[in-house]
Amino acid sequence: MLWALIVGVILAFLLGAGMGGNDVANAFGTSVGSGVLTVVKAYILASIFETLGAVLVGWSVTDTMRKGVVNTEQYSDNPKELILGQIAILGGCASWLLMATLFRMPVSTTHSLVGATVGFSVVLRGFQGIRWIKIVNIAVSWVLSPVLSGTVSVILYIIVDVSVLRRKQPLECGLLALPIFYFVCIAFNTFMVAWEGSKLLHFDKIPTWGAILISLGCGLAAALFVQFIVKPRIRRRIQGLFPYRTFFFRGMSRW
Repeated sequence: MLWALIVGVILAFLLGAGMGGNDVANAFGTSVGSGVLTVVKAYILASIFETLGAVLVGWSVTDTMRKGVVNTEQYSDNPKELILGQIAILGGCASWLLMATLFRMPVSTTHSLVGATVGFSVVLRGFQGIRWIKIVNIAVSWVLSPVLSGTVSVILYIIVDVSVLRRKQPLECGLLALPIFYFVCIAFNTFMVAWEGSKLLHFDKIPTWGAILISLGCGLAAALFVQFIVKPRIRRRIQGLFPYRTFFFRGMSRW
């Protein structure tokens, strides 16, 4: 089955290219559109952090797709069918993502992979081999994720609007809040990596209190870095761009 390995690697590369052209564009589109990042910087950051995400926290999702959606034990008597099915999944998802990217349609790789996995199992073994409870859980997450992300986005906007944009000196308030936002963001993401990270890297052996301490330490380090390194640079840059002009949308800040 050497040919299956070669074809699988090629299709996986094409699928990765489709993810980079579609899923990554969804994640970094707002940053590039707002001018925070250039396209080149977005490429570099996406390459780094997509790889880190896959290595650090991608194990659980991979394990779910590997054996959580379909009962792989039903292929124990004929593993070649399972291999062919996995190749078909890669080929179908890669083709769909590249086609969707060509027509500028933002789609989800996760939706495509789950649908392709269910499709190949239905063709080969019928509906009995599908773990429907897991499918329902995944479908519920598809519904809840945009609702929850939209709710969090509204809450964050209200916080920024009240604490920064509506103040008499929004620049100073924004710079004051910057380390706090970095602390929360870095601490939360670090906690999720330490608490639900890859078992292959032995993150599962870290106790909950250890994950909390690690996340608080990383968040504090990020906040101090922003406070003493990033904030002065931002202040000097803004003052150089707007030496005699009002800044932000409401309120005035003059130097």
